[in-house]
Amino acid sequence: MNDRTYWIGVASKDHVDYAVAGGFTQLNHGKAAPLERMHAGDGFLFYSPRTAYPGGEVLQAFTAIGRVRSGTVYQATLATDLRPFRTDVDYLPSQPAPIKPLIAQLSFIRSKTHWGAAFRYGTLRVPEADFTLIAAAMGCSPSGRVCVVVPAHNESRVIAGLVRSLRDETYRDLRVVLALDRCTDDTATLARAAFGDDNRFEIVAIDSCPSDWAGKVHAVYVGVTRARNAADADYLLFADADTVFAPGCIAATLALMRERNLDFLSLLSTLTYRTWFERVVQPAAALELMRQYPLTLANAATGRRPFANGQFMLFTRAAYEDVGGHAAVKSALLEDIALARRIDARKRAAGLFLAAGLFHCSMYRDWAQFRRGWKRIYTEAADRNARRLAHSALRARWLGTLVPLWMLGAGPVGLLLIPGAPAFGWTLVALWSVAMMVWLGTLVRIAILGQAPVWIAPLHIVGAWLIAGVLDEAATDIRSRTPTRWGGREYDLGV
Repeated sequence: MNDRTYWIGVASKDHVDYAVAGGFTQLNHGKAAPLERMHAGDGFLFYSPRTAYPGGEVLQAFTAIGRVRSGTVYQATLATDLRPFRTDVDYLPSQPAPIKPLIAQLSFIRSKTHWGAAFRYGTLRVPEADFTLIAAAMGCSPSGRVCVVVPAHNESRVIAGLVRSLRDETYRDLRVVLALDRCTDDTATLARAAFGDDNRFEIVAIDSCPSDWAGKVHAVYVGVTRARNAADADYLLFADADTVFAPGCIAATLALMRERNLDFLSLLSTLTYRTWFERVVQPAAALELMRQYPLTLANAATGRRPFANGQFMLFTRAAYEDVGGHAAVKSALLEDIALARRIDARKRAAGLFLAAGLFHCSMYRDWAQFRRGWKRIYTEAADRNARRLAHSALRARWLGTLVPLWMLGAGPVGLLLIPGAPAFGWTLVALWSVAMMVWLGTLVRIAILGQAPVWIAPLHIVGAWLIAGVLDEAATDIRSRTPTRWGGREYDLGV
């Protein structure tokens, strides 16, 4: 894992210009404490509320970016007898980036309405994804042609939204291939209307699929091998049609990929919460998957548990060709996990990250499709192991539903016991209060990380029970060898 940290300092633009000219940073009126937290190689940004202090014009922009040189903190002697503490920074060529277009995507800004509060202490540490997003907005994104390949089968409901979001992407050297697989609706018409005369977009129409290929995998393969836009791409990004990119998403993830020296990068989508099952069941579904494939293991240097999200997979061209591309996983039920495992087998550097608002996905239209889709995901994530799925279902029911229900009942029981056994009753109420705070606090924190409505957190009790049912059904299908149909193919789960 990368041990660099990323910082933002607050200063007026005239002070920033002085610091950039001198190759240093000076924060919080010359205090040493914020500088002592920085180390060589750390990323550093200046945010300027105004052009000058204290009476300059409102600016509200990021105005300088660089890297901490050595981390050594020293005192400067000025003609005014002031001796402020400083540390040297190697600044990069950049352009000011207004903050307001970025607020929705910056995770360190909790309140999107009172966003200025995030800068009140003058210095703050920020996540790497936020830093790379700002860097991209300042024109510090890396070079290299990126081709986005999107397979689509009858996606008239969502295709225009995807195209519009890609047109708004800030990364300049971008091409897009829409691989339309045997579409019988007006997906192509709506896509063409959405991109108009933008020659960065190309449509590849596919009228058949070989019997030994999964439909989606074949569509991607055709998009890569036949499309003009993909022929000379340095990077290949595979995304689904039901996704929406925030401006700067590709620039930020490519910068992160370069920063980490990765061959492959996948984002876990920020999901939508419009339907009842997205609000009640989806958080529990995602949490169960993260339990099986935690980010720490997916990104571990050794003992990695390879995982990828097919909604967003970014490869270097060399890495994609090295693992055999989609042709190597042509019959896979979950091609994303299969490709991640091939990346791991080839000892390629991979990274899995939360999208944190850079990238949104609305996965399923209705409850039946939701159950079928998540059953497929869990089946492959568990390597088609029925016992593992059954154990996961049991764990979800106990830890997600039964134990919280017992905990919720403990408080009222304690109150009823107080008249006859006050010591025991009050102890039970006290323990109940602590348990409730920990349980709810954890679920609220998870909701915030997933950019979900906070009020849905207690509904995890219901969601966990329903997801346990999906896991049980997956285990039963494997034991009974009930075939699964997906991507135009039927899969015998006993194989």
